[in-house]
Order: sequence, then structure tokens, then C-alpha cells
Amino acid sequence: MTTDHDNRTAPFRADDPAQHAAAYVAAFNSGDREALDQVYEDAAVLVPVPGHPVTGAERAAAAEHLLGLGLPIQAAPRHVYVAGDIALLIVDWSIRGTAPDGTEVDMAGTATDVARRGADGRWRYVIDNPHGTAWRTFARSAIPEPEGSFSCSPGWGGGGRGSRCGPRRSGRGCRRSSAAAGRPHRPGRS
Repeated sequence: MTTDHDNRTAPFRADDPAQHAAAYVAAFNSGDREALDQVYEDAAVLVPVPGHPVTGAERAAAAEHLLGLGLPIQAAPRHVYVAGDIALLIVDWSIRGTAPDGTEVDMAGTATDVARRGADGRWRYVIDNPHGTAWRTFARSAIPEPEGSFSCSPGWGGGGRGSRCGPRRSGRGCRRSSAAAGRPHRPGRS
């Protein structure tokens, strides 16, 4: 028997992990926070800013903020890898247009997401990471600088393109390590 609730949520159901992005888009574009919440597991993690995962009420607030833009999202799966009841989703997405306050919005990225098939056969986000492998931005003072080991230009913040490092007093060169990747930074490379 089909209920009104089943009919209301049908567009937001993903019985195939390759359709999860379409279910998310439909829920997001409906503007209904409850509909959007249905594409997540209860304890799901959202990473609204690289390096800052949120769950629970914080996840709901971050989603509400995006819904508040009043703009549609577009998304297209690039890759879907499934292992049993777990799926890795690589999804290109964008939100573009003019927000209700007149602000021009141009957001886009490639998400790296994890979904899980529930007992009801529906796929839901366990991890929604819309920024994928984007570097976490650090304040320069957040990472200790070993005395005399390196200097970096004022543009240094998280290993982004354009970082310029060079030797300082000790002459050993740049020995800054990328916290996100766990590998030493090489001068002249990002």
C-alpha cells in the first residue's frame, strides 16, 4: 500500500547508488529541509568547509544555509564505486545564480561522498564532502614553524598554488609538510 508520505518522498529516494545525486538534487531543489535530511543517515557527516566536518544540528544548520540561497543545485556523478552496501560517489556539482539578497553566487566543486544502503534498500549519505580533496586552509600561525628551517611568501596558507618557499638562515630550504597529505612540501611545487 502506498501512503501520502511514500508519494511525497519518492523523488528523494535512491534505490541505486548511481541515482543518489539525482535524489539529492531533487530534495535540495525542493527547498524542503526535511526532504533534504532524508538523503542522509541520522549520524551522517557533512563537510561544508574543507577540514571542518559537522554532524547533527550543525549539519542541519549548514544545509539550511545553502537552502537559504534560494538557488538550484546541479549535480552529475562522475564515478560510482560500490562494495556491498557502501558506495563511493565522485560528483561534479554547481550552485549558480543571484541569491534573494542580490548576491551573485558561483559555487562549484567535485564531491567525494560515501553512501550506505539501509535495511530499507535506500542509499543515504554517510559522508557528504562537497569539496572533495580541496586543501584545508590554515592560518599561518596554526602550524608551528621550526626556527630557521624555512620561509614562505605571505600567500602561504594551505599549500595552494603559488606558494613560494625558500631557504632561511639555516639554508636547509623549505621543510613545511602538508598536514592534509602527510608529505613534505617541495619548494616550487604545490
